[in-house]
Order: sequence, then C-alpha cells, then structure tokens
Amino acid sequence: MGCELNNRLEELKALLQRERDCAIRLDMEELRQLLLEKMSLLTHINKLPVEDNPQRLKLLQQIAHENRRNARLFESAGTRVQRCLSFYFKPRYPQYGSDGHVSPKTGMRPLLSGRV
Repeated sequence: MGCELNNRLEELKALLQRERDCAIRLDMEELRQLLLEKMSLLTHINKLPVEDNPQRLKLLQQIAHENRRNARLFESAGTRVQRCLSFYFKPRYPQYGSDGHVSPKTGMRPLLSGRV
C-alpha cells in the first residue's frame, strides 16, 4: 500500500508541474481537465492508508513547494488582471455635475466605450 501512495503522490507532483505549464501558456481548457484529474487523484489519495517514511516526507515537501509556486503564479496573474481592469474602468476625464462640482459618476476609457 505504501508504494501505491508514493506512486499517487508522484502523479500529483507531475500534475502540479503540468498545471504550472498550462497556466504559463494560458491553456484554460487543459487547466480545467487537470483540475478534474487532480480532484479525482486527491479523492483516491485520501482513501489510502498512511505510514510515515523519510522518502514520502521529501516527496510531500516537493508537492507543497510546487503547490506554493502555482498559488503565487495564480495570485500574481489575478493581481495583474485586477490592475488592468481598474485602469480601463477608472474615469479618464473628470465628470462635472450640474452644480459645477466633480461628479462621482465613473466615465469609461475610450477602449471600452467603443470610441477607439
């Protein structure tokens, strides 16, 4: 059984590396497929009995490292998207109300307004 657990953990490590490659290539379809594979594999791993050994500890540390790398990649991509969206949705020119003061309405930048 311990050998099967090690094999499944090796598969998980390989899936995490493939996930990173897909994220870098922006291959969303393969990322969806990998998510399904990963969920199935994790469900299977959770059913296996666990006993401690040094080889497995090292493998688990490598998996944790790969998982953290992917999390940082996805986090930075999300931050980049958020910055881009905030740039394009912030007002380009001040909007003035009928009383002559700046209005809280947000204007759209030309790219999103169709005036480019």
